Amino acid sequence: MREAQALEDDPRSQVEMLHTLGLAYEGLGDLASADRLLTDALARSRTRLADQPADTVGSLVALSELRLDQARLDEADALAREALDVSAARLPPDAPVALAALTALGRVQRDKGDYQAAIATLASAVERYGRQDAERLPFTDALAALSETYYYVGDMAAAERLSQQALDATRRLRGPNHPDVGHALLNLGAVSASRGERADAERQYRDALAILSRWFGDDHPETASAMTILAQLLGQQAPSTEAAGLLQRAIAVQARTFGERHPRTAFVQNELGMLAFRSEDYAAARQAFEQAVDGYGSSEGTHFQQAISLANLGSVSLATGDNRAAEQAFRQSLEIYAGVLPDDHLNVAISRSKLGRALVRQGRREEAAPFLARAEAVLRGQPGPESSWLKATREDLAILQQAPEPAVPVQR
Repeated sequence: MREAQALEDDPRSQVEMLHTLGLAYEGLGDLASADRLLTDALARSRTRLADQPADTVGSLVALSELRLDQARLDEADALAREALDVSAARLPPDAPVALAALTALGRVQRDKGDYQAAIATLASAVERYGRQDAERLPFTDALAALSETYYYVGDMAAAERLSQQALDATRRLRGPNHPDVGHALLNLGAVSASRGERADAERQYRDALAILSRWFGDDHPETASAMTILAQLLGQQAPSTEAAGLLQRAIAVQARTFGERHPRTAFVQNELGMLAFRSEDYAAARQAFEQAVDGYGSSEGTHFQQAISLANLGSVSLATGDNRAAEQAFRQSLEIYAGVLPDDHLNVAISRSKLGRALVRQGRREEAAPFLARAEAVLRGQPGPESSWLKATREDLAILQQAPEPAVPVQR
């Protein structure tokens, strides 16, 4: 910081140094220091580099991306849009910083749950980067962001194609051990997991974790995210000692970096809840899922992960016999999904199936029937072997075909 202050007579070099230092601290997971430096860089760029719009746009984009990390999405959105406005008024249409601003806006739209807008924005960035030079690092960043958005809406073919493209380009440009290679492998692993290809997913996740751990160390939020994703897969079928260890390490890092109420922390809390649920420790599971719902809710916008945690809360209520509470949780999850995901998304079908079960257990068969029928149609079309969700849905549909038990007359 003293070096930057020494450059008062060279404002452009000063802004560049503040910008570089801010990005370095952000990469180290020190968001408070990054905030001070990048905020200062933007303020100085606006006041002392008014004739250098590219510098101002670059500072706006960097601060927008930091606000995204901090889950301050409204601010991130405003900064990205300001960067695009300055670019449109004062720079060529396909200036590198203008395309970086477009990618930044697409990421914000994705994290706010506005997936269709994000796809349009990021696809435009990818197309415009591709017209110039596909062998550039920002192009791979846009590809990765677009692939993640397609994954969220359930378009696995597009997610896989773009993730593979990002992986191949990143390896060419940065070598096999760069963290962006790790991120692309995580994205490909998520696609494999969604198809039931567990062995492929585990290999991709472990390769990604090894890359991120070597680059950042284990005490870093990017490594912690990879630990959480691997633990999620390992713990899906049975309680896992390795998964529990990974999650305990991850929660300590994410809570220290982002705080207890943040989507990155909430992701780990949700997986801790799943481990507790599978061990039938329903009190611990409920507490973890409630913390996850709260953490996701601390961010502006609507992300489908909050709906997943709500549905998990509903599963705890089902398991403990509180069917009315389960019904409420599943309805809340479906309300969130309705605003951000397509109607035939897997997560929507799972919540519909579980809502149907909660209604069946309350004896409300006619209400349950359309939820179960729609869930069965979607779950039947999923790739891979028959899932436990499909089996459970068909069991409940079979109950609907049975005659209800006759009421026992009250003895007077």
